[in-house]
Amino acid sequence: MTEKYKIIFCEADTGIILKGTGERWSEKKDGPNDLPGFQNFEDAVSYKDKLLRKYPFGEVSIISDENVKVYRDEKKLEVYLKERAALYRWQSLPFFVRWFIRKPECFVYTE
Repeated sequence: MTEKYKIIFCEADTGIILKGTGERWSEKKDGPNDLPGFQNFEDAVSYKDKLLRKYPFGEVSIISDENVKVYRDEKKLEVYLKERAALYRWQSLPFFVRWFIRKPECFVYTE
């Protein structure tokens, strides 16, 4: 029985395909990408919600014969990208400067 709906999970800002664990997928290391498939739309949406709750930096595409729908949590993604940028700016400062400037607090972004 073939699945009617397929899922592609990727990083929202780069488009790099991810595994269900949130790690980057590599064809050389991981082999062919077996996209998760579902018989009905509700199961695909449930899986999509689970991924986006766990990985705020992600983007999920649900592919069917008729169309492709792309989903992302815009609010969490915006906070994630701002926190990541603030942390990268702080890390790029010289060590002696970082000593006097507090490290940015991140609530969505995790290193």
